[in-house]
Amino acid sequence: MFSIFLKRLVPIGRTVRDSTVQPSFQQNLSCLQSISAKPSQDLNPFVVSYLINRCGLSPAAATSASKRVNFETSDRPDSVLTLFRNHGFTETQISDLIKKQPSLIVADPAKTLLPKLKFFHSSGISCRELAKILSRDPVILHSSLDKKIIPAFNFFKGLVGTVENVVIALKYQTRFLKCDLEHLARNVAILRENRVSESDIVMLLTKYPRSIIPGSDRFNEIVEEAKKMGFNPATTFFVVAIHALASMSKSTWKQKLEVYQRWGLCENEIFSAFRLYPWFMTLSETKIVSQMDFFVKRMGLELADIMKDPLILGFSLEKRIIPRCSVLRVLMLKGLVKKDLKIGYLLKRSEKQFLERFVTMYVKEVPQLLDVYKGKTSLLELGYRYEEGRRPGPSLSDPNEIRPVVDDGGTRAYDDHYHRKENVVIDEDQHVGSKGGTVEPQTLEKVVEPAAVMPQPSKKSKVSQSQTAAPAEAKRGGRAARNDGHALLLGSAAKAEDKTVEYGLQKALEKYTELVRCCMSDLLLEDVDIMAWL
Repeated sequence: MFSIFLKRLVPIGRTVRDSTVQPSFQQNLSCLQSISAKPSQDLNPFVVSYLINRCGLSPAAATSASKRVNFETSDRPDSVLTLFRNHGFTETQISDLIKKQPSLIVADPAKTLLPKLKFFHSSGISCRELAKILSRDPVILHSSLDKKIIPAFNFFKGLVGTVENVVIALKYQTRFLKCDLEHLARNVAILRENRVSESDIVMLLTKYPRSIIPGSDRFNEIVEEAKKMGFNPATTFFVVAIHALASMSKSTWKQKLEVYQRWGLCENEIFSAFRLYPWFMTLSETKIVSQMDFFVKRMGLELADIMKDPLILGFSLEKRIIPRCSVLRVLMLKGLVKKDLKIGYLLKRSEKQFLERFVTMYVKEVPQLLDVYKGKTSLLELGYRYEEGRRPGPSLSDPNEIRPVVDDGGTRAYDDHYHRKENVVIDEDQHVGSKGGTVEPQTLEKVVEPAAVMPQPSKKSKVSQSQTAAPAEAKRGGRAARNDGHALLLGSAAKAEDKTVEYGLQKALEKYTELVRCCMSDLLLEDVDIMAWL
């Protein structure tokens, strides 16, 4: 198969250079080749070299940036770099700044850049804070100081009250200093007309400045939508709902509704959860899928329980949910905590509170609990595994079904956290197997030691007792166990003198089913219809 793959990539009669040898040299060589192939007016080798050696850009980034800027000497660029260094910018921040806005390297340092830096410093923004803000979003340095920056800064400061609040807003978005101040003023007036508190207005302006920038007609429409959904303008969740509605288009909102609906939720349930936790609809579609897949299929939660506490969907799957739920699984199976413990209670605790309440308290009973939490010890190593029992999600036959996503903390992260040994294989369907066998990774259950429950094979079965038994012999051993299971079933039914035959058969069937399960687990047999054996 690999040779076929190579044939597709390498046409016959052509040669391919080894891309694994000296990658940095080849990158520079590629850069120089592209320079020589381009007209001088499109690509200046001196500019590319300067951006690489003095500004810290990669050859690819320098080549791209050189198309947007041109200079013949290093006098002005050197002055610009010196100015930024003198105002607290690190080399990395300077590199980021030039990469995002290459034209700044040829800006007039005395007339264009220095006055703006001085204004921000004189307004109370420290060099360190300003360097972080501008390296993240340097576009504001292209705006006019007198016509845009100063009026917008003072107006915004008047709305949020302090320079500290302005700095908070700038960390989220600097472009509001370039927005239409009339639109901004009208949008704030709309909020005040709806009796939104000043503190909530400040929060919206500082933490979600982009949400209040839209034109007044659109902003007023968003406010009315939030009210129709049942949000009270007197509460903080009202402005959070505005942020959620303003952060996406109507088509994106509809797509996210459809994602939740594929899990069996109706619009009323979704809107109810949105009122409880407005951030619920700001999650990406991939995160919605991975979180729902984990809670519904892996943890067996009811949809109604998730909608009653939708905040749990906002936590990081890999960093918080999986480690804590791993601990919860062990404690439940050990009988150390109640099985009806709310997952929301578990996830909302601080790190210190969680460790004290669920790890330190039970370290004597389960010494490996901290290692389980940190992902150093898998649940298989503690004698636990997964059995079939997945709760239904979107149908696999549904062409519109959204499959669980493995990136962004998807279900693959769940399996990776539990199974870190080389002999455990995770296939594309998130099944977990050991040395070739596959078991559905769902309901945790204590593994019964095979030696304690495996019946002695009959002579007719000829099952090899060595660890290197062939798969065929292992299957014959499974058939022997099946025959013994039949005997167990009949014997148990015959001895049920003081009980009804139905009750005796039921009990025998339970024992027989457990016997078969253990045989299948130990011999890694294929799934078989137990009832068909009867």
